[in-house]
Amino acid sequence: MMDQKHMLKGWLPADLKTQPPSVTWMEFGSTPLTQPFFEDSVLKLRHGFPPAKELKTEIEAILETAGQLPAVTPDGLIFHVSRCGSTLVSNALRLGESTVVVSEADAITNLFVPYDASTIAYPLDHWSSLQAKLLDSLATIFAHYRTGRKERVIIKFASWNIFSWPVIRSVWPNVPCLILIRAPIEVMISNLSQSIGWMKHKTYPLDEQSVTQMDDVEYCARIIGKLCEAGIQLSDGHSRVLDYEYLNPSTIRDAAAFLGIQLPADDRLDRVLRVDAKDPRQRRVFNEDRQQKQQKATESMRRAVLQWASKPYAQLRERESRAKNVA
Repeated sequence: MMDQKHMLKGWLPADLKTQPPSVTWMEFGSTPLTQPFFEDSVLKLRHGFPPAKELKTEIEAILETAGQLPAVTPDGLIFHVSRCGSTLVSNALRLGESTVVVSEADAITNLFVPYDASTIAYPLDHWSSLQAKLLDSLATIFAHYRTGRKERVIIKFASWNIFSWPVIRSVWPNVPCLILIRAPIEVMISNLSQSIGWMKHKTYPLDEQSVTQMDDVEYCARIIGKLCEAGIQLSDGHSRVLDYEYLNPSTIRDAAAFLGIQLPADDRLDRVLRVDAKDPRQRRVFNEDRQQKQQKATESMRRAVLQWASKPYAQLRERESRAKNVA
């Protein structure tokens, strides 16, 4: 195994497994994380010529590597309810000087796999402590990888990671965070059109025997409601709620300033907003689809949203409105 001293600069955990526990590292060098998702950057380097070097270690290598660097606290955290503009916001934040935006990196998101003997190789009491230390260490590693000197770090979590907010807040209680939301019916249409993790595995976070018998519409509505409920619990004086409906250059600049990041005054932000946020090549033109999604919604979808998601979503929007009034 490579000595940790050689991994203090240029190397990042590309993947993390909790059962059996291991970490796959990749040599990024000074390559910036310009892709919409961290996995896009991993794939680009893996398929490059020559492909980036990789090696596998035990999980504890993360702690050992970070322990040789000055500790870092992230400048901001991004939580979201899925398909709601969080990728657009994280792309915009990359315009900030000396800012590393870590977007849904597996090494971070996989720390929050629901605990079970089949998914986590450690006893619960040991894992709870190790989980927090790993999260803290990963922020430190991402902050130093490009130059060996500390840079700003923004961490964007996967949508389902919002259910683990108590663990994340126990590590970073005062770090400002953004909570991105969107009209539930629009989130539902997106997820039913292209299923993601929690749509494919009907076991979490609904702990009910009947969950596997639910149709996709009910299940999706209930999860969106749960995501919003977690957002309500997370929102405090160190958080700001931002609805997709109101995303524009002004609100994005305000959100960046809330995280302590000043975006450039030129037209670069406008260029970010003109392309599809999830296109790794950043060539596909952005297509506003809110009206199209609303038109696709069936009566059964609207009933499910009304029953399971409308109330918590409205409560989160109210918190956004209160923040605007205070400002």
